[in-house]
Amino acid sequence: SDLSAIFPHHRGGADRGAGVRALVTEKPEGTFIGPFSYSGRHRKDPNDRIPHQHRRELRGLSVFSAWLDNRLAVESRTADVFVGTEKDGSGHVVHYLFGFESSLGNHERALEGFEGYVHPSAQLSPIVMGLPNITLYSQREKPETRISHEAFDVESFEPLLWMPAVTNAAFSNSVTRDSLWASFILSRFTDDRISAIVSTAEFSDRPLSDEIAGILAGRRDKLLKTWLSTQSPLGDFEVKRAGSGFEVTGRDVAVDSNLPGTEGSVYMWRLRTINRKANLTEWAEAQRPSAFVDGKALNLMRQGRLHDLEIAAKRAGEDWPMHSVHVLVRKTGGGELEIAGITRRSAR
Repeated sequence: SDLSAIFPHHRGGADRGAGVRALVTEKPEGTFIGPFSYSGRHRKDPNDRIPHQHRRELRGLSVFSAWLDNRLAVESRTADVFVGTEKDGSGHVVHYLFGFESSLGNHERALEGFEGYVHPSAQLSPIVMGLPNITLYSQREKPETRISHEAFDVESFEPLLWMPAVTNAAFSNSVTRDSLWASFILSRFTDDRISAIVSTAEFSDRPLSDEIAGILAGRRDKLLKTWLSTQSPLGDFEVKRAGSGFEVTGRDVAVDSNLPGTEGSVYMWRLRTINRKANLTEWAEAQRPSAFVDGKALNLMRQGRLHDLEIAAKRAGEDWPMHSVHVLVRKTGGGELEIAGITRRSAR
């Protein structure tokens, strides 16, 4: 019945290829408490203690916005929803992003103001700005201009030059470590996963689907090459017992992403006191991002004190290794080795 009420407002025409394209936002469970801003804090959320322009997930979001060419990352396309989980009414706030119709090179088309219709059953308050809604676009797509390559392609995409259409306080405060954090996540979007995601759109034009997947893969590679070369791409460290000592292993995300120039990489490591005044081991070389803390080094460690396990990647043909990652480790009362944290020292 809802669709019957909607479609009289938009008739695509009788000829094949004309139709109605719908963008649907599902209403989440919970109580809508307003949008969130990319700066400041939400006064209705007592757990919101960090100014948003300093939150890593929002500053790192700039990498994903550049990947999708989502130039309208603005407050009106966000939502905070309170979800009650306890009998006394307490719960937590879930943060949502929506309204991605301007992505994938459609920014200019979105600004043209396509004729749209929001169904009255949505019962929207002015601040909701489209949550939930069904917006129908009646303009017909032309096959010869399926994608605006000037706006959404690989060749002209420059990650460091990409800018949102509207100033975003979190993006403006982004530093290289935010982009590195986001790149670690982006690297998990393999070619197969990107193709699978694009296929859910069920484009009737298969070449269009392949084209979009190819562009997303190419833009991903450019972003990874940019951010995984400015900081150490080592991460996801874990420790396990190995003989009389412990082995600390991690991932080289640049190698795992098959980025050019990463073949033949080796890894340098050493263990020091946290104040760097004493080396518990000399520099050693490994063929993968790992370090072995043997029984001798373990005996030199003071129980409960933090120690600096410094690991750096060295690319083939380079004279010097990349910036180090400092894995903070300590010896427990039971003689085990555990990871307490990771630091990355850089100019920003």
